[in-house]
Formats: sequence, C-alpha cells, structure tokens
Amino acid sequence: MRPPTWFEWLTVLAIVTGPVLALFAQRVLDRIRERRKQRVDLFSLLIATRGAFLSPVHVQALNTIVIVFNRPGDAPIRQAWRAVLEHAVTDEFAADGTATPGWRERYFDLKVDLFQAMAAVVGYEFSGDDLKRQVYTPIGHGVAEAEGMLIRQALAKALAGDALKIKIVP
Repeated sequence: MRPPTWFEWLTVLAIVTGPVLALFAQRVLDRIRERRKQRVDLFSLLIATRGAFLSPVHVQALNTIVIVFNRPGDAPIRQAWRAVLEHAVTDEFAADGTATPGWRERYFDLKVDLFQAMAAVVGYEFSGDDLKRQVYTPIGHGVAEAEGMLIRQALAKALAGDALKIKIVP
C-alpha cells in the first residue's frame, strides 16, 4: 500500500474544512445583515416618529443611537446626537413660562442634521427640507397632547395644595 499523496491529503482537508468555513462565512454574512437591519430599522423608526418627538417610542429610539451606531466610522452620527442632546437639556421655557425664542427651531435643525448623518450611513438621501416639512401629524394629536398637558398641570396644582376655584351654579 502506498502512502497518501499531498493531493489526497489536500482533498481530505478540503472535505473536512469546507463545510466549517462555509458555515463560518454564513455566520459572518448573517451578522453583517443583522447589523444593517438594526441600523435601517432604527433610522426608519426615528423618521416615522419625527412628528411626535415627545412620544416615548421616539425618545427611546433616540437613546438607542449610541448602541446601534457605535463603530468608529459612526462618529459623525454620535456627534450630531450629542449636539441634539446638549440642546434638549437646555430650558425650552424661560423662568416666566414664556418659550425661549428659537429653541424649537434650533432643536429641529439639530435633529435634521442627525437624520441626514444617519441617512448617509444607511444608504438614503434626504434634503433638510424633506425631513423638516414633509411630515404628517394630525391636528387631533396636537390638540389631545395640549389638552392632556393642561389636565396634568391642573391636577399637579390641585395636588400641590393650590387653591381651586369652584363655581356653584343653581
């Protein structure tokens, strides 16, 4: 019996390692696809809820940016998010309760910058005007939110012990 040739050894090695390498390659491709899906899903969620910027879903999605966009090449996205966050924690209202001039406009401009940075990474392209003005938010949602805020404020005053005015009508 003759000893196996190098070609036979190579054939055995290919038979054994081929499926293992194919499985490894498939896992790597699955991971890349999943990572891309996470990025596109997060971007889609932020774009879909940009008109309801106070919604818990939108806020949660914003807070997820640092996890999903954590590669070194994603630094512009994280910087844009940091700018949004730094502005968001400043007071929208002055001490007298009046709105700070330009606060909301600046907030939306910063978010547009963030969305454009994200869009470039996930393969979409939007103009700032598209992101700012082409959003559908029903008037009823705004009215319901404003009414809810009034009810919460009145309830907070009542629970804080502020005087309630009651008018008795015969």
